[in-house]
Amino acid sequence: MPRFLIAMLLLTGVTPALAFDLEALRTRLAEPAAIQGHFEQRSWLADQQTRLYSEGRFLYQRDRRVIWQLLTPVKSTMAFYVDMVFPPTRDNEDESSEEANLMLLSDRFAFAQQLVDLMGGNWPALSHYYHIELEGEPKDWQVRLTPLAPPLETWLGTLTLEGKDRLEKITLAAANGDALIVQLEEQRPLVDVSLQTFLSEWFARSPEASTEDARDNEETLEDK
Repeated sequence: MPRFLIAMLLLTGVTPALAFDLEALRTRLAEPAAIQGHFEQRSWLADQQTRLYSEGRFLYQRDRRVIWQLLTPVKSTMAFYVDMVFPPTRDNEDESSEEANLMLLSDRFAFAQQLVDLMGGNWPALSHYYHIELEGEPKDWQVRLTPLAPPLETWLGTLTLEGKDRLEKITLAAANGDALIVQLEEQRPLVDVSLQTFLSEWFARSPEASTEDARDNEETLEDK
């Protein structure tokens, strides 16, 4: 921007808008470091021509893990880790439920592996797998992630992230026709001391031990 124009803007009390780019968005999503909230999850399974709906609560710790607690239609607690190389840890009351097993599908597991990075805006990590484009403004933005590999060579689907101050919606369009929409609601910083203690213990344990703890602490989470 020409210097004389900047000077005129300053004299009139108007300052040029700061650039809103992926790095600025990443900085915004970096805080707070821990979040709790509710989610609604809508799925479409193309091969079965079936729609599924579920809702529950989530606990997120930046760069570490996401705990995903389904409350309806069944109760099921799953943990998604950075660099997860096996299906998510689960504590299910109904192992036969389609919704409880949804994240074990190949395309959903690929999404689950990257959930921590998606929620935290870790674009450098995601750029190994996607072409990333940002559109919109600070109060109404959208990030589109398109797989770098051809559809026949990857399980990854096209992802769209939408939000304002925080990430509010994740949409997955899989190459096989499946679709997943996750709406994140009632988000707030994780400040409850009892939940912080639970999380620190949860994170320090192995996945197998975490599954047992999830069962013991399920009632505590539901009361928060």
